Amino acid sequence: MRIGLVGRADQIKRARTLAANGVGVLFTGEPGIGKTRLLSEVLASLESGNWHTERFVASTAGRRMPFGALISLLPAGGGDRRQQFAGVRQALRERAGGLPTALAIDDAHLLDDDSLACLVDLVHQGDVVFLGTARSTEPTPSDLMALWAGDAVERLDIGPLDHAETAALTRHLLAGPVSPELAAQVWERTRGVPLLVRELVLDAATQGLLVEDAGSWLLHGDLRTGARLQELIGARLASLTGAARALLEVVAVGEPLAVDLLDPAEGTELDGLERRGLASCEQLAGRWVVRVDHPLVAEVITSDMSTRRRLALLRDVVQKVSAAADPAPGDALRLAAWHEECGDPLPPRLALAAGHEALASLAFERACELARAALEDLPRAGHLLLGQALRLQAQATEAEAALAVGANLAEDDETIVRVAMWRSTLRAHHADDPVGALELLHEAADQVSSSSRALELRSEAAFLSGLLQGFDVAVDTNRQILAAGGLDPAARWTALMNLLLGQVMLADVDSLDETIAELAGLLEAAGPARPEGVDLYWALVGMAHMLRGDLARCEDDLVPHVQRCAAEGHLHGITATLLVHPLVYRGSPHAQAMAAAGGRATERIDTYLMRPVANAGQAIAQANAGDLDQAEAALVDVEASHDGDRRLEGFVGRARGAVLALRGLRDEAAELVAGAGRRCVAETYVLTGAGSMYDAVRYGRADLVADDLARLAGPDAAPLVDAFASHAVAQRDGDERGLLETADTLASIGAHALVAEALDDAARAAPDTVTAGRSASAAALWRRKVPAPSALARPVDPPLTERELEVVEHALRGHSSKEIARALFLSVRTVDNHLAGIYRKLVISGRAALPVVLTPAPPTG
Repeated sequence: MRIGLVGRADQIKRARTLAANGVGVLFTGEPGIGKTRLLSEVLASLESGNWHTERFVASTAGRRMPFGALISLLPAGGGDRRQQFAGVRQALRERAGGLPTALAIDDAHLLDDDSLACLVDLVHQGDVVFLGTARSTEPTPSDLMALWAGDAVERLDIGPLDHAETAALTRHLLAGPVSPELAAQVWERTRGVPLLVRELVLDAATQGLLVEDAGSWLLHGDLRTGARLQELIGARLASLTGAARALLEVVAVGEPLAVDLLDPAEGTELDGLERRGLASCEQLAGRWVVRVDHPLVAEVITSDMSTRRRLALLRDVVQKVSAAADPAPGDALRLAAWHEECGDPLPPRLALAAGHEALASLAFERACELARAALEDLPRAGHLLLGQALRLQAQATEAEAALAVGANLAEDDETIVRVAMWRSTLRAHHADDPVGALELLHEAADQVSSSSRALELRSEAAFLSGLLQGFDVAVDTNRQILAAGGLDPAARWTALMNLLLGQVMLADVDSLDETIAELAGLLEAAGPARPEGVDLYWALVGMAHMLRGDLARCEDDLVPHVQRCAAEGHLHGITATLLVHPLVYRGSPHAQAMAAAGGRATERIDTYLMRPVANAGQAIAQANAGDLDQAEAALVDVEASHDGDRRLEGFVGRARGAVLALRGLRDEAAELVAGAGRRCVAETYVLTGAGSMYDAVRYGRADLVADDLARLAGPDAAPLVDAFASHAVAQRDGDERGLLETADTLASIGAHALVAEALDDAARAAPDTVTAGRSASAAALWRRKVPAPSALARPVDPPLTERELEVVEHALRGHSSKEIARALFLSVRTVDNHLAGIYRKLVISGRAALPVVLTPAPPTG
């Protein structure tokens, strides 16, 4: 039995059972307790059971580098976390060859944030069974804690060995019986920590303190070790030869170090270090690497090292790693860091390679530093890398300048297309220069040799034409491009995305599902290279749900999607920002959270100039929640970020109107949003224009917009826009029956907060007080049902009291008087008295008439 397994039979059995059943295991305990040995044993058991296993080690040094622990699994190229996670998943799938996969990570508490997020994603997706170790003496990241808080991973706390187990381990190490005195001293000095036991016993044997007599090991003198593990390790290191110590130091500063980089003499020394338990070899990304056997040993070695010695060793490691014929993932970043630490010049090609690794791990600032270091010698590649990193940080002006230089030097189609697309987005959305963006795209289309890539560029140009001439032009042009055929997946993705955006902006639901379905089929192939496009895709899916009158899916499907993206670091700013509006219509408690998520995300990356829209969403959400201070603060941010771009007028106008309405200035608010909405519709921004004009209806001024909205309605109109128009016309005309029908329609599409507002309008239009009281009571019931009713609504006071409304809610669910009494802690007589008062106020004969007069009734679930 290997060290670390004595006294651990129960833990090994439990871990094997959990892993075999697809449940992960995290061994936790103090340093030296034997967690790594337990992990090795479980992995060996799984390997023998036809599992594929991957093992990685987190470290303090690797924690400073994004994806430091898992960098060998990353795909090439940059992008957001979704792209990286998909690449890691694919790499593991290919390596496993259909076998179940166990992913092992030593010292998981030292994982960098990106590696940890990737691990969480793999576990939640069911791609791997996670096996790991973590020190109980170190802070545990919250995401790691969350894994064992759920059902995917079980935490096994590994404690010290007891007295008998410590004696058994001592006997195992010495391969024979030990005296009671020796066993007692070992226990007293180590308190059952296996690594301490091992170091103590081996050190004592080296010093000649242990003597075998009559088949038993005896102790001559005292175990001279001290209480600290560093002292024990230092004592063992002192016995090494100079060559062995030098190699161990090289490994300590350069781990993981490829074994094939060692010369024959160093290989011989490595064999000795492995026999002494000071170094260990493992396979990493298809190659054998060596590490110091325990991180505590590495800590002792490096802490005793002088600066001059460290620099000399680093230069030695740089020479070895640079000579590798097949560099491992992450080597370039490590080499660049070592060059900088030594104060040595950074070779341009190394800077460029390291910059791409930094971009792949989302370390954008580091990627910029490295790109700038390569500009003088590698201007094309350096400027393209710099431009891409700056673009992902929303530094538009600097990104455009860098990409322009790279574009002038580009020669291959792929580079020409990608750079033209990036630059056109920057020009159109950040510089408000769609004409310049159009010219750039057409120039690039003339430059490429591939007809498919040229069509991709002309599709993007058709979308920008929509900004200038109307989205109907963009839709028609992209349909023609798609019908022509001959597009590769990347070009087809671009054309379909531009078509979908045009359809949504025009509120055109014809063939919307087909466009979304075809894009969904391209997500895996074309989406990873376009993280911003994927975010826009999901945002447009949400808008499509809203247009079709399926607001529940916006909340049930896309709110969890945004929450997952936020937790995993995927782009989600556009989706969160646009979700605010359907969630406000639903009266969802998630509206404010989505607004805040959109604000945070677009502050970090804002490729499509969504920051003003996100700020507007926060102002609208806060105003609907009734928080005037927060709404006004968000409006200040709107005005600061909005430069007059007419494409944003609908969103910005609605934010201004919401704040005015909350201040009580409803007429001014209605006139503002009506004008903004009409201008949006004139520019073919039908969806945003209709939403803006509908706010005037909500503020009680349907007379300003009823005719405009009616022109957007009809048999082919989107259900949501049709509902907006019906509400506007009925409110303007004082049509109580039409308002009740509108309330029914709004209920059917999931716009629960708007149902109450339509019923309030019906109460105001009612011909008598009885009918008005019924509609006002129905509106009050809907407001009670909605988690976050709008503070901008204009409620009509119902004739029923709050207690009577409670009783009505239960009665509508079919509860008897006895059941209502039990639920409300009342007597049956009191309930019956309340019911009698309700019947009198609503002028009905009994409970069977309640759902007839309180219509539409809110859901009873």
